[in-house]
Amino acid sequence: MRRFAGALCVALLAPGSLAAQSPESPEACGTLLETLSTQALPELTLEAPDFRLEEGACVAEDLFALFDNMRLTAEALRVRYDGPQDFEAPRYARAVELEITGLRAAAQTGSMPDLDYALAAQARASEGIDARLLAGFDTGRLVLDALRIDFPGANAIEARLELTGLSDDPLQALDGRLQRLELSIQSNGLFEQY
Repeated sequence: MRRFAGALCVALLAPGSLAAQSPESPEACGTLLETLSTQALPELTLEAPDFRLEEGACVAEDLFALFDNMRLTAEALRVRYDGPQDFEAPRYARAVELEITGLRAAAQTGSMPDLDYALAAQARASEGIDARLLAGFDTGRLVLDALRIDFPGANAIEARLELTGLSDDPLQALDGRLQRLELSIQSNGLFEQY
């Protein structure tokens, strides 16, 4: 799950080819997500959701995906992207806003259908994870304004950071300086459960 979340954040913040333009139609939202799943996360098999546009953001409900041996479902996904307009050169996005509600993950064996069913039923019964990411890049400065992940049972992880001195090319080695990092963890059994 951590690998999926990390890959998603990097994909949304870095390659301009993933989301070459701010979506102007539900079809463009679908293209953005399809490109993300094929180029940035080749192990992700995504069932194409029906998108709608709300205030310039792509919104979808009842999402389903497979990632490695994990079955992922989410009640809702909201993505707002402001980034490069070309597919050729990878560039950081100027702004990314991502919200996921009701994210649930269940391991899948692929060979034991009864166990797969039980794991999926157990995941459906959980409260799910809610996450929010707000970030942007401007002239060598990457700012993660908000990353908040709410876990069931009054557990949460919240982070903010600022990197400066970055190259405009996200494919270069990360060469910036960490200027600010804030990390807050609220744990009421968080590490025992996840």
